[in-house]
Amino acid sequence: MIQFAHAWEDPHEPGCNLIPVPMPKMQRATKACFLCRTKKRRCDAKLPICSACDQKRISCTYPPALKRRGAGKAKKRLEALEEKLQKMEARLNEAPAPSESATRTGSVRLEAHQTIGTTPETDSEGLLPFKAIYDHINSLKSSVRHPNSAADAVSPGTLELDPTTLALAARSLPETLGEMPVLDFEDFARKVDADCLNPELDILADTPLFAIRCCAVAVTALGKIANCSFQEMASWAWSSFNGAYKALPQLLLTSTDFRPAQAMTVMAYFASFSADPRLASTLSAIAIRSCEVKRLSVLPDYARETLWAALILETELSLNCDLPSSQSAEDLMLHEHPSATDAKPEVSVFQHRIDLSLILHAIRAYLYSPDALQECPADTLESVEFLASKLRLWRIAMPDELWDELSREPSGEFQDMPGMMLKLTFHHALCMVLWVTRRTHHGGVKAAHNIAEESQRLQGLELRTHVRDLAGLFIDRPPTQFPYFWRTLPFRLSAALTLLMLVIEEPDHPSNATDARVIRTLSTQVAAQNRAGDYDLFNLVQAFQRIAAIAHNAAGTADPRESGLDSDEAQTIRDAFRSVTHPVFVAQDLLTNLRTRDAEKSQIIGHVLGVTISAKDGYSSLVPDCVKPQTFGLA
Repeated sequence: MIQFAHAWEDPHEPGCNLIPVPMPKMQRATKACFLCRTKKRRCDAKLPICSACDQKRISCTYPPALKRRGAGKAKKRLEALEEKLQKMEARLNEAPAPSESATRTGSVRLEAHQTIGTTPETDSEGLLPFKAIYDHINSLKSSVRHPNSAADAVSPGTLELDPTTLALAARSLPETLGEMPVLDFEDFARKVDADCLNPELDILADTPLFAIRCCAVAVTALGKIANCSFQEMASWAWSSFNGAYKALPQLLLTSTDFRPAQAMTVMAYFASFSADPRLASTLSAIAIRSCEVKRLSVLPDYARETLWAALILETELSLNCDLPSSQSAEDLMLHEHPSATDAKPEVSVFQHRIDLSLILHAIRAYLYSPDALQECPADTLESVEFLASKLRLWRIAMPDELWDELSREPSGEFQDMPGMMLKLTFHHALCMVLWVTRRTHHGGVKAAHNIAEESQRLQGLELRTHVRDLAGLFIDRPPTQFPYFWRTLPFRLSAALTLLMLVIEEPDHPSNATDARVIRTLSTQVAAQNRAGDYDLFNLVQAFQRIAAIAHNAAGTADPRESGLDSDEAQTIRDAFRSVTHPVFVAQDLLTNLRTRDAEKSQIIGHVLGVTISAKDGYSSLVPDCVKPQTFGLA
């Protein structure tokens, strides 16, 4: 039988081998009993006395989803968990233990999952949690020599976290976790908690493996969090994930290499898909700071990739979640930027992405700058002109053959297209320059053309063409290539609204009809994705079609789906877009009802897009469930 250790036992009393463990902080507090400190088993929450141990309860916390299940379901669930735990213990007792020498040197972790994960004759059902994950991780391990072992000895408990391993793990773990049952997931989440508090765990040696396990928790929650039946599981996942990253910051600042920082960034990347953007922002800030502390004259590629990923993540969080960038990111903006003297063909694509991200951060900083909101248009314009010149230097630093090669990348997931992201970010930065200029000049697009002149001169293209290229990144590839389709919606909206603004501001431009058709194509793609049944985008499709109809009307082209526009609507559109800092903010304003601006402006934007924004709900019916405030942690 399993010996349960109760939460109220004093670990410092003689004969008690318990390790003090802080209670996990959840959303609500109620009466419950933790039957096992390491497994964190729970009993029925409705009874005054614990049915399993006949002991008085203590006050602790747990996810509210369990409370709603009621006493009967909780009791049955507890019995099932205890039965499974007994079965697991019986099988573990049959597994061979590691050798004494290996235990003494720490080369073999004292964890049962490694033994079971490498035992071919063992049945997978009812065993340790997430056996498939351990098998998957074991298959990715790179053998490294242990300093205290013989020359031919390797450490089976250490994982070399190189970029290839990380990429493979990130791509294959979602499929690996797709068929995992809920109970296995909960066991695994608790196992991650136990790892954080295990004094025998060699944190320095096992951090990469530990980080990938945390990524597995995050990926699993990502795949299930939208399903209401998995809410309790998601609560356990993010509780474990939140506790896991707290054990790593000190290590990140004292480690001699970038692998822990890279692991942290991957964790932040997965956390960015969750409903906890502040956690992701914290993780990315730690990764940035660790890179800054260990700044070298020449960064290895995987360190550049780490820094780029953290900066891109911070930019996305700032735009989508209204979170300020970390001080580390701002410091990096001041000290690291592309230079024409540094233009070398051998510079890696990671360095180009870092440089562009730094510029994008700086542009975004001016969007939030008080100067842009006060009577200082000249100072802001000078700053934006400086940033535009940085864009030109960045483009010069990238070899033309590399830029052209980025357009011919093989198809795949959006997150696995570094070149596509690079080009998208470049064109997106140009859009931001345009909108910063509109903010300072209150009108014509001429000043924006002047600011972007360096970039135009470089490629012989006008700014409108750059914006059309941004839309082309999506038009040239079918929506099926974007598994996280809704994450591209801000960029699609940015391209559509920027083209619409250009059409309105330059009614006589010869490419107005072409740009209107580009907007129509974007709306058609969103509609096609909606028909595929993958996302609930019905209202968003209507918004894109409304934008396309306005563009066709402003361009003077007939469109059978065009809705009627009164004579004053063109001026209303101009006023609305002049009041918006950046195209992405249009979506953000619709999400949050302009909570930091005035309500009248939200009604203007709503009128432009043909929707009614409810002050009571805080967001428009335009926005599908997948991009409502709770998706970004705003609710």
